[in-house]
Amino acid sequence: MSEIDPKVRLVLKELVMWEIGVHPAAIVENGVTTERDRYGDGWNDALDEVHKIDRMFFDWYKSLPDDAIESITELLLSEELQLAIGEDGSGKDVVKMYINANDTFSYACADAVGVEMSEVGAISNAYKQFKRDGVLAWMSIKEKAMPIEPLQTDGFKKAYDALKGVI
Repeated sequence: MSEIDPKVRLVLKELVMWEIGVHPAAIVENGVTTERDRYGDGWNDALDEVHKIDRMFFDWYKSLPDDAIESITELLLSEELQLAIGEDGSGKDVVKMYINANDTFSYACADAVGVEMSEVGAISNAYKQFKRDGVLAWMSIKEKAMPIEPLQTDGFKKAYDALKGVI
């Protein structure tokens, strides 16, 4: 089977989210009213949060500067770039970019490297030249840390050597 077009994946995801449904405030059956329970309240709250984050990601993407759209799209579709919701300096929820660095600089370590909009071009160029090795080299240079030994492949070393003077 061939890969599913990323645009179709997004449509399917949206359909799944709307298919999940919500719990009504109450159900009347045979004249007896049963109020929604805590489970239903929690379910609805979680679903509302998913829709809120979905909208934030969508609005964020639509507001990207023209010169960043191609790079960010490529990095998102390659799954090199990830998004999360975090707070800005004033406590407002905003979309944050990061690269997953789990088990990259240390074994059994959950980690991520934050990405600023000004860094997207360099990451995109590293990815275009060296694919995953380029992204790994970019993270290593930014974090001033070498990855665990199994990740220090010939491809990584080539990317690291090429990028260390540029980034």
